[in-house]
Amino acid sequence: MFITQSFRPDHLLRNVIDNYLFVKAELENPYTDYSFLPKVNQQLSFNLGLEKTIFDLDNQEYIPSDILIGQNNRTWRIKVFNGMNRLIVNLKPLGWFKLFEVPAHRYINRTCNLITLLGTKISPFIHQLRECQDAKKQIKLLDVFFLELLEKQGNCKNLEMAVRLIHEAKGNITVNQLEREVFITRRTLERYFLEQTGLYPKMYTRIVRFNETIKYLEKNQKPYWPYFTNGLGYCDQSHFINEFQHFAGCAPTRYFHQPLGFETALKS
Repeated sequence: MFITQSFRPDHLLRNVIDNYLFVKAELENPYTDYSFLPKVNQQLSFNLGLEKTIFDLDNQEYIPSDILIGQNNRTWRIKVFNGMNRLIVNLKPLGWFKLFEVPAHRYINRTCNLITLLGTKISPFIHQLRECQDAKKQIKLLDVFFLELLEKQGNCKNLEMAVRLIHEAKGNITVNQLEREVFITRRTLERYFLEQTGLYPKMYTRIVRFNETIKYLEKNQKPYWPYFTNGLGYCDQSHFINEFQHFAGCAPTRYFHQPLGFETALKS
């Protein structure tokens, strides 16, 4: 099982950070396999315990102690070992770019060593975080660190309205509709999306719609099929199954038999 604690960031950070999440693995077996579904946001993951407790099954390597987990347009498989202890910063979809002003498209389907990526910008902070043993003090350190970053960044053209419209529509919105709503040409919109979210707007909407599909299926044992066409914009049942297979790597009927508990824990 996984022991989790979730904390809200300072109110000034809530447009860039969703939550802080402490996750500890207390497993009956030495390890267990999990899958992460596609997502549109990035995460920062800091190791607070033993080394080499997460193995990347896709790339056949242990992940570094402190990492950026990029946005995914496919399922990511890992092996988690007993004793894993991590602090996760769940960023908002535009959070990475707003905090660090580093193009997000470089990290799609990747995990990157934060020390290698950001160097002296983050290494002293990581040392402080690891030295501190109290969760509330660690949250305070996180707030101070990210508030200072946010204050240093200049104003940049952002996509908050476009992103909000996509999530309000549950992904059931076209790029043409976005163009009209935010008064940005398609070419410029695609450039901004790629830079700030790491995804093209069409792929972004598809992933949002897929995640809304997962939420609906987890709440409804007997789904109302017209909802998938009218509410989420799938053309027909075949379209829905093909999209589900593309993102989850399995048919909808098989999804609930796969071990996705860790993903649920990280989204708490």
